[in-house]
Amino acid sequence: MSINHNRLEQRREQIIQAALGCFIERGFHQTGMRDIATAAGVSLGNLYNHFARKEELIALIASLEAAELQPLLDELTRGPARAALARFAAGYLAWSMSPENLLLGTEILAELTRHPEMAATFASNQRQLCDALANTVRRGQQEGCRDRPCAMHLLSIQISPPRRNDCHSCWTCCWGRPTDRPKESPS
Repeated sequence: MSINHNRLEQRREQIIQAALGCFIERGFHQTGMRDIATAAGVSLGNLYNHFARKEELIALIASLEAAELQPLLDELTRGPARAALARFAAGYLAWSMSPENLLLGTEILAELTRHPEMAATFASNQRQLCDALANTVRRGQQEGCRDRPCAMHLLSIQISPPRRNDCHSCWTCCWGRPTDRPKESPS
């Protein structure tokens, strides 16, 4: 890799970090490209060489989110399903409760309501998360973890609130028809 390419990558990372800081501090809607350039210590023209619009930065944030969540998704494939879900839940809770992620997540959700066309990448992240959880729940069933199915199902709903038909389709794919649901044992 050339020195010039390294310098460009470093500058791009500097801009991304500055944008994240601005979005967290001021909110996405209140942050202008000039604010990001100033925070990054670059000229406005240099910023536009890297990112033509703020929306490009939001799309990049979605891919950064996916990369941050990948180790948690990988945990779902390791060891018994029940233990994997417990590790995932602890890790996801810690990740989602960090002040930066709470603030940034709120800003992103608000912006996605104003620009639904930007939601596709974040929806892909959510779908990947839901699929990984559903696969782990099914694996848990195969391992014989049917004593508390509602706890595992509720975990997947807590991680990703159901949209239209999601809850029913999750029950159907994980437990069969609603009448086939196993009975819960008393706690």
